[in-house]
Amino acid sequence: MSHRSSKSTFGILIAAVFFLCLAVMLPACHYESVLGGVGCRTDADCRGEAVCVSGYCVDEGSHTDVTNDTDPGCTASELECNGRCIDPLVDPRHCGECSNACSAPDVCSAGSCALVCPGTQRECQGGCFDTQASTQHCGQCGNSCDGGQACSAGECTATCSAGQEICNGVCRDTQVDPLHCGTCENACEPGEVCSQRECALSCGGGLEQCAGICRDLDSDRAHCGECDKGCGDGEVCVDGDCALSCGGGLEICGGVCRDLETDRAHCGECDQACNNGQICLAGECEVSCPAGLETCNNSCTDYDFDPANCGSCGRACQIGQVCTNGDCEVSCGPGLVECDGVCINPNLSREFCGAEGSCLGGEGGEACADGFVCSNGACQLSCQGTLVKCGASCIDPQINRAFCGASLDCAGANDGTVCSGDQVCHLGACQLLCPTGTVKCGNACVDPLNNPLFCGASADCSGPNDGEVCLNDAVCVQGACALNCPGSLVKCGNSCVDPVNNPNFCGASGTCTGASAGSVCTGDTVCVASQCQLLCPGSLVKCGNACVDAQNNPNFCGASGTCTNANAGSVCTGEEVCVEGACRFDCPGDLIKCDGKCIDPGHDPDYCGAAFECKEPAERGMACDPGQACFAGVCTSYCGAGLTVCDRICRDLQSDPDHCNACDQACDGAINAQGVCDGGACTIRCAQGFGNCDDDVATGCELDLSEDDDNCGSCANVCKVDEVCVAGECEEI
Repeated sequence: MSHRSSKSTFGILIAAVFFLCLAVMLPACHYESVLGGVGCRTDADCRGEAVCVSGYCVDEGSHTDVTNDTDPGCTASELECNGRCIDPLVDPRHCGECSNACSAPDVCSAGSCALVCPGTQRECQGGCFDTQASTQHCGQCGNSCDGGQACSAGECTATCSAGQEICNGVCRDTQVDPLHCGTCENACEPGEVCSQRECALSCGGGLEQCAGICRDLDSDRAHCGECDKGCGDGEVCVDGDCALSCGGGLEICGGVCRDLETDRAHCGECDQACNNGQICLAGECEVSCPAGLETCNNSCTDYDFDPANCGSCGRACQIGQVCTNGDCEVSCGPGLVECDGVCINPNLSREFCGAEGSCLGGEGGEACADGFVCSNGACQLSCQGTLVKCGASCIDPQINRAFCGASLDCAGANDGTVCSGDQVCHLGACQLLCPTGTVKCGNACVDPLNNPLFCGASADCSGPNDGEVCLNDAVCVQGACALNCPGSLVKCGNSCVDPVNNPNFCGASGTCTGASAGSVCTGDTVCVASQCQLLCPGSLVKCGNACVDAQNNPNFCGASGTCTNANAGSVCTGEEVCVEGACRFDCPGDLIKCDGKCIDPGHDPDYCGAAFECKEPAERGMACDPGQACFAGVCTSYCGAGLTVCDRICRDLQSDPDHCNACDQACDGAINAQGVCDGGACTIRCAQGFGNCDDDVATGCELDLSEDDDNCGSCANVCKVDEVCVAGECEEI
């Protein structure tokens, strides 16, 4: 529409308003104040300083000429300002109170002027800007484009996108921009919009007016489906709905655009992640180490500081050492001193008792003589604290059953008491300790549910708590005297017993006398299914009436199964010891003999710091407390770099299959496969001759590579038509 036609329409509307004023008998209606005949519902529909009066936009200064003698009838939440009812919480010309006008572009919010940017504009340095088009704030606040550049789609560019032109350094859509309609600087008249490069009173061609600008709600990212409904980053507007649209070479993975050529989490295809130390190159995971790192065992490592690969791949430092500039050096923890290349505790070490500094010359401490121990850095014979020296040992007389209550020189009357049977030493006195479910009556532990002499006894078993005595042929059943035993229980004496699991009458029957009285299970045996049996926990083996560790037991070295005949193992004689199920004369390496087995005094939590022949108490080291480990012969909570205390042993959570990434988190094995820990993650290692050809840990190493024609010797190695797979090799038929 041309400007001339717009002005003709403008005149017609002026006349209409004039006659409308006469019809309603307004005493003073000035049509000059009506701006362009633009209709409105609220002040927000009018431009500039105009306000909405009687359905039309009028000049702010002239509308006060319109008078009305009637009460405007304002509600409780409204104010009467210049004869009109306004909402002071949102009215920008009367914000909070009459005539308190907000300066553009501020709006009135909750009765206070505040900057609220319309649509997709953002606040930058106190003003509202379209960061998709502003050359001062292109893409983000403060990002100014260079001279001659324009901002298009949030990026500084020398050219604008299709359909836009550079106007004053800003890309403008001259199809719909009312300030640059058709060409730059061609502004439409108030009340007009720009539609298809021409000023018009309304939008055409399926466009809708949003804040005075014609928008295509089917494709406009800032007004998608409705005005001011903007699409997010990486989205486009399609048929009025925001949808993800990836650029060239990108694919949608989990609702996000990904480059499958370079994305480590989605390499080659969605959710196919590269391992630690790998990058994604052309859709394939490959090891690529940054500057200063080297490739070792399919991962990146620093040869200057990696204790597992110090100076070269696979060259590991010993425990207690660190890697410095490619060389292994001793690094002792707090309170330890390096002596002869070993970290020692100068307060406990018998070889370097009291050592300090460099541990050389006068700083090397002293070697304690036989019978002496190093206590607080000094060789001493006496036991420390409340301990008492009895024989060649320091004992605690408060709990030691062999010297209960001992004192002074632990000789004669001072040697205490030997607690017998089921007694324990408690606070220096032998006491009967009754197991759960029993009651101490006199000097015996009784079961009050079936004992005929203390039937129903409880608490201290005295006075009213001593129960009752079942007389004549009565028996004690569930704490009460009765004439007969219920169910499958057997009457033995004046008690009802279960012959299936009772250790004193195991297998009893009938009258429970003579051969019918069953057996008494002794030692470590228990009554199971009416028979006395020895039950061995965990990996221990039942040999005779004892549970043994066949890996280090000198009498059943290497035993297995039933521990009989060929499965009974070997008896280590003389000075032999059992090491990993085999008898040998001496302990290998730095191991020493303690209690007939080889132990590592630097790391064994039960013999930490043991020395020499491990016979004297001072030579047997110490047992580490829970939460501590034996490190360099000292019980400590510090294990060194990369190690963690688990079950009193320093563990590498990156490679230990029983403690992978966390203590007691074991890696499970699978079919023909062993569970292993690789970089803190559980995986499997195939047994010799088997392969995990479907790459599924759950199915294990499912194929026998020695005889599979399609996977001969290795996965996907297919033999020819005239060949078969024999021992992992394709051979002609």
